[in-house]
Amino acid sequence: MTTPVWINADDDDEPEPDVRDVQQQEPHVPALRVTVEGAARTYTLPSRSGAAKNYTIDSAVNEPMILLGADSRRRRATIIATDNPIFVGSQEDCKNGWAAIWPVGVPLVIEHTEMVYVWPTTGASTVSVISEYWAD
Repeated sequence: MTTPVWINADDDDEPEPDVRDVQQQEPHVPALRVTVEGAARTYTLPSRSGAAKNYTIDSAVNEPMILLGADSRRRRATIIATDNPIFVGSQEDCKNGWAAIWPVGVPLVIEHTEMVYVWPTTGASTVSVISEYWAD
């Protein structure tokens, strides 16, 4: 039978684990220069998750709506105005009428991670957004 060994918490002679072991970090591996000769086959990875929502925006609110916040996980978002044209762009451009006017029923595919504001050209408008994400 084995006798248990008790470790004194105040004992300074006990070895401490390495920080890499605790954080489970991989050791640094130097980068290698690779030269590709000829065609290289690539594949687009599928999105990990997605969401679809409708938003009603009203010009009486006096401020353009943030439709898409800045998100580094976003792969792509598709915006569709369903009943009235909308302004799409920055907050200032939407408010001043300088943003792009996007027509009804035409999908606008956004493939960047910055904020996107919308505002109806007249009255109120319903906007559908389909977002896809690289990560959860």
